[in-house]
Amino acid sequence: MAVQKKQYELINALKIIAAFFVVGIHVHFPGDFGRAFIAVGRFAVPFFFMVSGFFCYYENKECINEKYKRKIKHLAVIFAGSFVMYLAYGLLVGAVNNNIGDYISHKFSL
Repeated sequence: MAVQKKQYELINALKIIAAFFVVGIHVHFPGDFGRAFIAVGRFAVPFFFMVSGFFCYYENKECINEKYKRKIKHLAVIFAGSFVMYLAYGLLVGAVNNNIGDYISHKFSL
């Protein structure tokens, strides 16, 4: 018998709104609108932490270990991918500016 996953439409809608605010915060809108947008949008990151905490709680303790293993693997893949993309972008910018050596020594120095 397959376990049916419970859907949370309201939480999903709020996650979409919060994601737009996170992107909007990084856009840097000008003037008072930009400052107001950032002030209102600061709810997004704590909201994502609360949603993560909400979905981490399970009554079946045997499922928790398996779920955490999958989450850690998923986060490791995201981290590795973002690291490679960031490194490639930095090397590309360094190649355009003719200072790849400076980029590498700055990012990988102690």
